[in-house]
Amino acid sequence: MRASDFYEKIYDASELKSSGKVVRGRIPYLINFAACALASDIFTISYFGNPFYHISGFLSWAVSRIADVYSTIKIAKLLEDPHFKEYNLYETYVNIESNPLLKKLSSKVFPNKITVATEAIACVVSIGLPPIGHGLALTTPLISENDWAVYNRLRKSIEIGDNVKKMIEAGSTEDDVNKYLESLT
Repeated sequence: MRASDFYEKIYDASELKSSGKVVRGRIPYLINFAACALASDIFTISYFGNPFYHISGFLSWAVSRIADVYSTIKIAKLLEDPHFKEYNLYETYVNIESNPLLKKLSSKVFPNKITVATEAIACVVSIGLPPIGHGLALTTPLISENDWAVYNRLRKSIEIGDNVKKMIEAGSTEDDVNKYLESLT
């Protein structure tokens, strides 16, 4: 008996014990981004041409990228924890593979040309059309909230897996481990 035998129950328990709800899908982000960019356009279009207005678009884009990269790095570090693989938790965190930045950071590979080009285009567009940068910045709290929910859930999964491993090493039976995991749900 190993802790990895209980990975599904560890995952379920971590969902209930971690704070925050993980958002799946891009629709909430796109709706928030579009609404924020439109609102910014309506209220700030009269400043078009003012250098400070265009700088605000760049700064908004930069803040959104820094926040996203920071939280993604925190998640990538957890993914490199040897316990994560030992407890077979990759089986349950399928959505991790959908984040290209996370895949690059977790495998310590520099962003490819497409990622760099996409970010360069977003930067230039944010300077030329500041409401795009403003929309990105105002979507950042939603993205960050999701990233921290993922981080907390990953951390809690490893913590629960550690407890299961200790129980097994101490001679607990499968029923004891199942009772512990059920007590968390």
